Amino acid sequence: MLMMGSSSVLIAFLPGYNYWGYYSIILLVVFRIMQGIGMGAELPNSLSLLNEKLRGYKASKYFSIIGISFPIGTIVASLSINFISIIFTETQINDWAWRLIFLFGGCVAFIIFYARKIILNNIEQEDRRTVARELFGTLRKQVLQIILMVGIIFVPGSLIIQAFFYISYFISEKAISSEFVYFSFSLSLIVMIFSIIFFGYIAEYIGKVKTLAISFIAVSIIAIPLFEMAINPSEIKILMFFIIQKIFVGCMIACYLPLVVEVFPTSISTTASAISYNFAAILASLTPSLLLVLIHELGYSSVGYFYMTITIIGVFFLFFLSKMVSK
Repeated sequence: MLMMGSSSVLIAFLPGYNYWGYYSIILLVVFRIMQGIGMGAELPNSLSLLNEKLRGYKASKYFSIIGISFPIGTIVASLSINFISIIFTETQINDWAWRLIFLFGGCVAFIIFYARKIILNNIEQEDRRTVARELFGTLRKQVLQIILMVGIIFVPGSLIIQAFFYISYFISEKAISSEFVYFSFSLSLIVMIFSIIFFGYIAEYIGKVKTLAISFIAVSIIAIPLFEMAINPSEIKILMFFIIQKIFVGCMIACYLPLVVEVFPTSISTTASAISYNFAAILASLTPSLLLVLIHELGYSSVGYFYMTITIIGVFFLFFLSKMVSK
């Protein structure tokens, strides 16, 4: 939280290119990397903290609270930009008003940091301090589980990232109104919030692995017709395209968040879940480039086959992971 908060504040006060030239660009990249590292560490820590508190009690339901942070954060960020654009002129925004968003985000991060300290002081935690050799020794025994978890998390991660690719695609390639595309995407995020909460409850009764496997199988079935909708899109097709995706992404997030910390030993759950999540996020970030290659070489219909393939692979990964954990 300190890394995210401090880097946001530093961006807010970073001199522009006209003052520091290329140094401003380099520092901006460094501060953005700091934000990414902070985010990559915060999510696994939150998951492990909640897992220790719950001890498996209705885990999916409560983990869904963490899951909705992404769509809520995205919506709040969009509203912040709209709010700034209403109050200030375009010239003011370009000159200095854009800094207010980063300043606000940094202040919120510091508030959450102190709130976290209060929570930690009120929760009895096991002393999990281990010698580095013991930690890495345990991690080496979990390499296959980590690889399987990376593959599982990659599926919803890729579905999230490709949505941003299609936002640009609909606007630039298909000449769809940007206002409608962003409206459809924002509405799908709201649907995603309810989807995460709903499937968090469902997973408590059906089981996280079964619910996640069902969502993977369902996406593998609808992937080809779903992405065919994007080839000749209408407004209703675009709306349904985003919403259907977010329903299944919400289901996947509600299931994999508790799963990612439960499959590893307590002594390495934070480290192993951080490795799994961040490697999956790195791979998912390559999705737009991969889609461009697929579309260029095989055409737009290849995208549906790609997602059909990775979701089927995800089902096998889930099967092997559940077998390994049950031993």
